[in-house]
Amino acid sequence: MNTIDLLKSLTEIKAVSGDEEAAFECISKHLEYADVLKMQSGIYAKIGKNNTSVPHILIDAHIDSIGFRVVSITDDGFLCVDKCGGIDKRLVPSQKVIIYTGKKEFNGVFCSTPPHLASDTSEICEINQMYIDTGLDKSELEMYVKPGDSVVFDSPIRLLSNGRVSSGALDNRAGCCALISALDMLKDENVRITAVFSNQEEIGIRGAKTAAFSDDYDYVICLDVSFAYTMGEDKTKCGEMGKGPMIGISPILDKECSKLCIATAKEHSIPYQLEVMSAATSTNADAYSITKSGNKTTLVSIPLKYMHTPTEVCAINDIENTAKLIYEFVKQLSKQ
Repeated sequence: MNTIDLLKSLTEIKAVSGDEEAAFECISKHLEYADVLKMQSGIYAKIGKNNTSVPHILIDAHIDSIGFRVVSITDDGFLCVDKCGGIDKRLVPSQKVIIYTGKKEFNGVFCSTPPHLASDTSEICEINQMYIDTGLDKSELEMYVKPGDSVVFDSPIRLLSNGRVSSGALDNRAGCCALISALDMLKDENVRITAVFSNQEEIGIRGAKTAAFSDDYDYVICLDVSFAYTMGEDKTKCGEMGKGPMIGISPILDKECSKLCIATAKEHSIPYQLEVMSAATSTNADAYSITKSGNKTTLVSIPLKYMHTPTEVCAINDIENTAKLIYEFVKQLSKQ
């Protein structure tokens, strides 16, 4: 399967933080050669699990996405929701959404007051004061929808020019895509890998905090997305789209592993860029690096524009180069 088709299948998964069950079937389908099992902290895929002659490497990419949770149904037949993960309230009004209940899906739109009727167009209410219109009345909604059901942006993948793609779930399905591609290349190598498609990252790095206790690991590699530069942003805090994966440099990351990752990229002519952070990384790497007596942790991120919006954008070649880097880096670590 090519990268775009794989990414399309991953972005179609509806897996808001805390409601990631739908991801298991998709991940299992793409990793038929691995031992795949569902755990409380995510989906685990093991390769070479009995190969104790080489270091045990955990590779993590969180599978959950931002979204909303149904709180109540109004007497007028509107859904009241609250955010699940970091969502900017400014972009929510008039957005298309999908409500999924496990058995049935409904299309909906966030209500939006026309500017003609708005007394103050600059005022935006909090998300828990916004409502979703499905076209159904209260009695019909109550037959299918209940408090706690999940809502995602209706933003299927779209192909842009110059190898760019847009979707509302590239954070972090882009990382999951790179991980699956890397595992496919590594499946016949002399390695011992536990790949974790972790859950609940968007609401507090919860899956990684428990996944880190699942076994003893010699090395941990975290795959995520990070900020790609776009107009008006600080270039010193962003990577550049199309120039390869961003290798993290941070006090919480293992210096020697970061150096080896950089050396690996250079040796195999894989384009890369550095992401320098002065403290924590705000990714799952933060949890893995301090669990038990600490894990030697590396962070590799894919440049992403418009993070936590329905129109996130990344470059296909950055995903593919991330997969190549992980493939070569794991082979290097397996020799340590």
